[in-house]
Amino acid sequence: MNQEVLTRGDAQPASLRLHETELPNISVEYMYRDASNYKSFEVVSFANPQRISAAKIWQQINEALEDVMLFPGQPIFRPEWVGLPTVFLFEQSGYSRSDDDHDWHEVVSVEETASPSTFGENSNINNFIDTLRQAHLASVWGSKRK
Repeated sequence: MNQEVLTRGDAQPASLRLHETELPNISVEYMYRDASNYKSFEVVSFANPQRISAAKIWQQINEALEDVMLFPGQPIFRPEWVGLPTVFLFEQSGYSRSDDDHDWHEVVSVEETASPSTFGENSNINNFIDTLRQAHLASVWGSKRK
């Protein structure tokens, strides 16, 4: 089974596949990183009925969030705007919100997977990317591009 994983910084993977994926779903890993560089991660899976490759999905996420990147190839977003859970450190046991905390999460990787879809209404990767794009355009950052 041929599996493809793309992580931030991978502007174009070594083996960019333009054909369909062999695995039925896509997982998206994202993380919260505070200003002190403490991190918390989450992975969610989406149905991929059109069998779009991880490379194409990574490209679509980067295009949707192109003007809200900390660095090139490092898209950031607000998970709660697209129906995903936040993974704030201050929400975890023993932490409280501090001056190091902000609201943005980073997309870390996109991977083809056999894992089942995690969520209901955003379980389809195409719907997720559309929702991500719409939420971004409606945000304060998105309104600055007009």
